[in-house]
Amino acid sequence: MPATLAGTVLERAEGNPLFVEETVRMLVESRPAGRAGERVPDTLQALIAARLDQLPPAAKALLQRAAVIGRVFWRGALEHLAPDLEDTSGLLDDLLQRELLLREARSSISGDVAYRFKHVLIREVAYGSLAKLARARYHRRFAEWLAERTGEELIEIRAHHLGQAVDLLTELEGAPPEELAEEAATALVKAAKRALARESYANARALGLRAVELRPTLGARYAAARAAWRMQDWAAVEVEMEKVREQAGVQGETVLEALALTALGEVALRRHGDPAAARSLEDRALEILRGEQDSGALFEALVARATVAAWVSELDEVVGFLEQAYQLALGAGRPDLQTTAAQALAQIHLVRLELDEAERLSVQALGLAGESKSLRARTGATLTYASLLAARGELDEAETLFEEVRTSAGELGVEPAVAAALGKLAWIARRRGERRQAEKLLREALRILTARGDRGPQPELRAALAETLADLGKIDEAERLALEAAAGAGAEDVSARVAAAAALGAVRAAQGREEEAEEHLASADSLARESGFRLLELEPAERLARLLRERGRDEEAARYEARVAELSLPSSTARIA
Repeated sequence: MPATLAGTVLERAEGNPLFVEETVRMLVESRPAGRAGERVPDTLQALIAARLDQLPPAAKALLQRAAVIGRVFWRGALEHLAPDLEDTSGLLDDLLQRELLLREARSSISGDVAYRFKHVLIREVAYGSLAKLARARYHRRFAEWLAERTGEELIEIRAHHLGQAVDLLTELEGAPPEELAEEAATALVKAAKRALARESYANARALGLRAVELRPTLGARYAAARAAWRMQDWAAVEVEMEKVREQAGVQGETVLEALALTALGEVALRRHGDPAAARSLEDRALEILRGEQDSGALFEALVARATVAAWVSELDEVVGFLEQAYQLALGAGRPDLQTTAAQALAQIHLVRLELDEAERLSVQALGLAGESKSLRARTGATLTYASLLAARGELDEAETLFEEVRTSAGELGVEPAVAAALGKLAWIARRRGERRQAEKLLREALRILTARGDRGPQPELRAALAETLADLGKIDEAERLALEAAAGAGAEDVSARVAAAAALGAVRAAQGREEEAEEHLASADSLARESGFRLLELEPAERLARLLRERGRDEEAARYEARVAELSLPSSTARIA
């Protein structure tokens, strides 16, 4: 290679070894046609395109069709896409020799040889050199081969290629053929269901929405809405499940109608903090499902109805619904559903401070979650078990598990669970006296929920932040947040009302308004005792004891201190947010 040409290559490579390698190969491969060219393309893509243009026409055509399949492709698929090309094996060997392709050590399709483009840019340039109409044709042919060769095993890949064909033909002709749109929509719905089963919720959501775009069938709408439900994207669920409910009602699909009602009930509770509306929707779902044989749908409605009962402190109803749900999951042989029921029952025993039973159920839930191999089930079970450890004062262990929940909930794309984990971590920080860390965590949790518009959990988090800020001396903001918490707490939401009253008590105490502080704390204490959730009694009782000591009323303070000790928990400075 002449020195001037070598210098040009190095200058344009800018340290990219692939540029140098591809340039040398282009120059070597051009020798048979004459002397080595002296012009070096300006970009790596142009360099690769120049190499591909030097290929024999059949080899280039084969490479282009392989590029339609993807970075990795199979010999059988390529032969299906290239019936007009002779000696496919010889062409592949030539492309391997030129190091445009590599042979894969293993194939994801048994009995078929797999290959890989040596570099992703080679595949991109080859794909881009193919006319759009040809791309659409080969995408569809590859989807056809997948259906014949793998059935439903690779349905997501098949759906992707059908979608690509639809997009290309829409771009070229304004709309795809009716038959292709139908085929693509059907495959997308199946792929969305497969992704849901794998707990790949974001992917399922994208697939479902794409199916709705092509054909807004009931199945497509439900697949997209179901993914949003699993991600607890309540804003999307509210709109989309209402459409599912309407369409299912018209078509007589009672199970889907009931599932939509169940989801809408959760929206009413968790997004709007309206337990009355939630109760009405869940009861309608249960009424429909009592005559059906779908145990999964009935299970979801029972758990959702138990959540409403817990929200308003109807403890007997909570246990009744959850026990029905557990027996249903047991009969269906579903460890993932058993996990959900066991952890929900554990939470009820935890807030009642029945810690032995809470531990038994939490450990059972963890075991079932492992058996189910469900990340969603494990995340929920871990959150419950970590809450138990925190209540027992095992803060280091609880913190580790809450961090695990935070990470796994993020992987699942379930933001409310991330916010819940942040609230729990803030509780631990406050127990340790790390109020600035608690403030940071609570602000992040509130930021997530506020951005989503989820009002249901916000009053308790605002109350926790108000107490934290009052202890830090940030009185004005603490007062604003405490008042917002009180205004946002629903009349039936006892937990939020206790939190708000305790927060106002903390703020008034920090302001030196001791009589008002005592009134608010006494109100919180009374509400907590009436609820039956003994865990709620801790914060008001501890703050009352401290306030009464400061006011010199030692005998009254001692009574509250005795009650705190009776609760059999380590002394805390906060409630679980």
